[in-house]
Amino acid sequence: MTDHSEDFSGRQFGNYRLLRLLGQGGFADVYLGQHIHLNTQAAIKVLRMRLARENMESFRREAQTIARLEHPNIVRILDFGIERDIPYLVMTYAPYGSLRKRYPKGTRLPLASIIDNVRQIASALQYAHNQHLVHRDVKPDNILLGKNFELLLSDFGIAMIAQTSHQSHAPSDVTGTAPYMAPEQIQGRPGPASDQYALAIMTYEWLTGHPPFQGSLAEIYAQHLTAPLPPLHQGLSQGIIAALHRALAKDPQHRFPSIEAFAQALQQASERTSLSTPTARASSPQITPLAPPPPPPVETAVQETHPQERSFSTGQPLYTPHSNITYPQTSPHPPRKKRAMLYALLAALLLVAIVGAGALWMVRAMSSPPPKVVVSPTPAKPKPGDVLYQAHWKKEATQWNIQGQWQAIDDATLKSSGESENSFVLYAPYKPTTSDYAVEAQIKYQGPKDILGFLLTDFGIVVQAKNGDGMAAGFDYISNLYITGMKGGRLNTSMLQEQDYDLEHDVFHTYRVEVKGARILFFLDGKKMLEVTEQNAPQTPGQIGLRSRNAVITVTSFKVLAL
Repeated sequence: MTDHSEDFSGRQFGNYRLLRLLGQGGFADVYLGQHIHLNTQAAIKVLRMRLARENMESFRREAQTIARLEHPNIVRILDFGIERDIPYLVMTYAPYGSLRKRYPKGTRLPLASIIDNVRQIASALQYAHNQHLVHRDVKPDNILLGKNFELLLSDFGIAMIAQTSHQSHAPSDVTGTAPYMAPEQIQGRPGPASDQYALAIMTYEWLTGHPPFQGSLAEIYAQHLTAPLPPLHQGLSQGIIAALHRALAKDPQHRFPSIEAFAQALQQASERTSLSTPTARASSPQITPLAPPPPPPVETAVQETHPQERSFSTGQPLYTPHSNITYPQTSPHPPRKKRAMLYALLAALLLVAIVGAGALWMVRAMSSPPPKVVVSPTPAKPKPGDVLYQAHWKKEATQWNIQGQWQAIDDATLKSSGESENSFVLYAPYKPTTSDYAVEAQIKYQGPKDILGFLLTDFGIVVQAKNGDGMAAGFDYISNLYITGMKGGRLNTSMLQEQDYDLEHDVFHTYRVEVKGARILFFLDGKKMLEVTEQNAPQTPGQIGLRSRNAVITVTSFKVLAL
């Protein structure tokens, strides 16, 4: 195997012509490619290596493993191959770049956005962990934005593909990017808890504008291994701080039992706090710490002149810690006699302060003008694409009134068996507050309940609903996409717009309905399919929800977005 750094723009790899370079990573270069026959576009990841014949089978095995991953928040591997001894992967093209591009260094995010980001990334990683796969390089650069602004985890196993293909003997496990690497990963023992640690580092960074551990490569490693977490800013709830401390425990056994449990803990803590985090911006404001952070230990045994956030993979760990790590301990309590004297002194001072404050209040009360009324500032208007609501089926089962044909599998997944004649429509507990919004969901259609096709079958998204009337958009029993009116929960032909469409079954598609006043627009997988304008648009936004009549469907990622 030999590395290469050649620009392949204009060259052909398999059935794709490489149009231009999109980006470069630690192991590969990514190009925008176009299929020579279909004219469709994809991202082509060309690994920086030339494979020897004995390594080709290792590459194929690793590529086949990650190609089997199918999740709404994981970039799909469409194809792979070897072109003139150079391995490459063909992946779904994410047109809006990475989270690092969208949120540059120094950016602080609103708490609601952080919770939604963590939920999507954790869902993807939990799916992978259930397949006994570990990502090993979770960071903002490896989280892409899909065509509907959903988060897509990329570079799954790319480091290990490169490493496995690099050598015929067993690969080392030291892979990752320094600021996001867990202690056990630095020691060459990565596991699912390592991905949880990396996601918690990202969460800390979104809250504060910077990762917790900074410095040279050796200093960052030493801090991951021994330094306590620097204090977070005032105003964060203790639940959020506790969740981060647990997910960033030095010992992986002390973290949450799963990355999904970490995401749920953050979600629950956010619902118990009234914190209003400032809107994301490029420059982070001055943060008042709860306590000054202790100076991090500096390890000088390793010297590194390369950038800190370079992904790497090496046969030997760049930092070898002592076999027994002593974690920071709290200082011992003061002796009892001194402590008793201190308490007595504090009590006396407190009594004097209370008496003085009472006298001062009486004097001021007789001469002070009436108190001023403080008016709270108007909340900032949501930006287009901001998530206004995200469904959590299991936790919100009562609010959604999930029953009958509907079943909450977990917080992220809802299913409909299509068996009920009386619960076609399932209404969300959230009601839009403006006339312009979008409702989006990932829906997989598995077929009609009635396999003979005698029953009318349809499913989709409901908007502007009131007392069973409203608008619906989706897919119906005669293989048509539709937008139409809804009366008493059932479809009617008022304002009917339809289009023939051969919908692929057993595959998740993105359904999106945009409401812009009287205009209703229906998108499927990012492509606008239908549009109607209501003659008598309702005066209020109404209710939103899902419908399923005799259709077996699975729903994930139901959310409301600002337009």
